[in-house]
Amino acid sequence: MQSNKTTINFTSHITTNVTDINKCKISIFPNPTNGKIHITSEEQICHIALYNSNGSKIVSQELNATNYTLNIIHIPKGVFLIAVTTSNQIITREVVKE
Repeated sequence: MQSNKTTINFTSHITTNVTDINKCKISIFPNPTNGKIHITSEEQICHIALYNSNGSKIVSQELNATNYTLNIIHIPKGVFLIAVTTSNQIITREVVKE
């Protein structure tokens, strides 16, 4: 009896460059927050978006600043994703509203 077994080998090469990932330092604080999120960046912030747990965009703000305070006092408690866009990158972080 012959076996119909086939073996396939895959080789994957993944290269990451931590220097590129951390090129621009962006701070998002406090986290968790009670209603105000402070965002600071070494580069100009072009856009900020806040998404709820369903993926719906609930805040969208065009900017041209290195510091910004996002007021989310009117938004119910929960876990959100904030996307901060600079001229070179988009940083996404989880933010908790208490």
